[in-house]
Amino acid sequence: MDGKMCTADDGITVRRANLADKEAVMALGDVYSGRDYLFALYSDLIQTSDTYAIVAVVDNTYHNGSNSSNNIVVVVVVVVVVVVVVIVVVVVEVVAAAVVIVTVVVVVAVAVEVILIVVAVVVIVVEVVVVVVVVVVIVVVVWVVVIVVAVVKVAVVLAVIVMVVSVEVVVVTVEAVVVVVVIAVVKVVQVQCTDNTLLSLQIGLKFAEVGFYMTTTFDGGFTVMKRAGRVAENYRGRGLFHRMEAELERHTAQHRPQALYETLANTDSVDHLSERFTSKGYQHVYRKVSSSGDVQHGYNRFIGCSCSTQSQPAL
Repeated sequence: MDGKMCTADDGITVRRANLADKEAVMALGDVYSGRDYLFALYSDLIQTSDTYAIVAVVDNTYHNGSNSSNNIVVVVVVVVVVVVVVIVVVVVEVVAAAVVIVTVVVVVAVAVEVILIVVAVVVIVVEVVVVVVVVVVIVVVVWVVVIVVAVVKVAVVLAVIVMVVSVEVVVVTVEAVVVVVVIAVVKVVQVQCTDNTLLSLQIGLKFAEVGFYMTTTFDGGFTVMKRAGRVAENYRGRGLFHRMEAELERHTAQHRPQALYETLANTDSVDHLSERFTSKGYQHVYRKVSSSGDVQHGYNRFIGCSCSTQSQPAL
């Protein structure tokens, strides 16, 4: 399948891996309890002629085997909600700005009126000095009026200030609600867009890698090792690993005719695969415990033809 792709009805394609797949393959996680060599050696392994690496890629026009129109609808709803929220925020900000402008105008008007009142008071005082007896009653009345006007103006200013503060509080509250709504919507999208659909949306791609597996030849091509296999958590239990395994075996049969043995290893974390390995002709050849306490098992099987003219190296 060199350079070719094999797509099943569920929208999952198995194809040869390349350097551009590195980030997505790394996102599939560590499968060797902190000792996963693929993170450091991916680029080198992909480019060596002794390695055949494949990735399983999900076509995000599918969703669990069906069209992902639901995901598209969710994304559209998110966009609409965000646009509406932005419009609401803009409107609130405009209203707040208008209130501030009105407040400034009112304050200026009050200041002008206060200045006029002060001028009037000065004039009145002068007149009182001139005609104290005649206008004493008028002066008292004017002062009372001045005091009342000043109190009213102060009350108006305080009311406007309270209104501005209230509007700002509303703006801040709306913005906080917007943040909460956006976070909630993103969470909904993360729940709805399973099977790496969200990943594909974030990186702007239609496809997302959900599996990786490879083989490497040793002993001059006599031995083929299956290694570094992994499947995205959302896709485990769907037979994807077996599909990739079948492709590796097909490639070995067609492109590595000199191969006599196939070897692989697994840890106790996937020990449920042991019976499957033995049922396919693998023999358990070793068991070792790592410094971290993980138990690793090794398996070999003969895949060559008994009529091969090549000598068979010992296992």
